[in-house]
Amino acid sequence: MTATSLLWHEHGETRWTARVAGMPCDTYSVTVHLYAEGEWACQWRKSPYSIWIDLGRGGTRQEAMAVATAHHVARMRRLAWERYMQENDPPIAPSRRVVISNQAATE
Repeated sequence: MTATSLLWHEHGETRWTARVAGMPCDTYSVTVHLYAEGEWACQWRKSPYSIWIDLGRGGTRQEAMAVATAHHVARMRRLAWERYMQENDPPIAPSRRVVISNQAATE
């Protein structure tokens, strides 16, 4: 399974935002911005009215974008699993094999 990739948009030299292709911008948003001198922060929010959640700080812009991409892939995988579980019966764990010997009674 591959998640739809993030579409990155540059907003000046210190801020990048990403959205999921085919989804409205206000549905899912990731931002990477210069937090301090040479330190980048990555944040995520589900909707424009929700609070930004820190995904990571430090490193380069590319590292922060990699954190955002990893978060996006994990989130899409989790949502796909939840959708599968709603539409299907849960998988059944393999039961222990019980070996029954078929011995004839000698009496």
